Amino acid sequence: MTNQRVIEVVEEFIQKRFNKILENNEQENFDKLPGLVEALKIIKEMEFDK
Repeated sequence: MTNQRVIEVVEEFIQKRFNKILENNEQENFDKLPGLVEALKIIKEMEFDK
């Protein structure tokens, strides 16, 4: 698996987890949302740096 593909898989996983927390109204996990958003930002920056 290439580095780019790994980044895409991780990005997809984080996005799915973020959406699941919101869709299921998982209040006990709301504190994780800022970290997931920050992780997505870092991944997007990595994509631009290639």
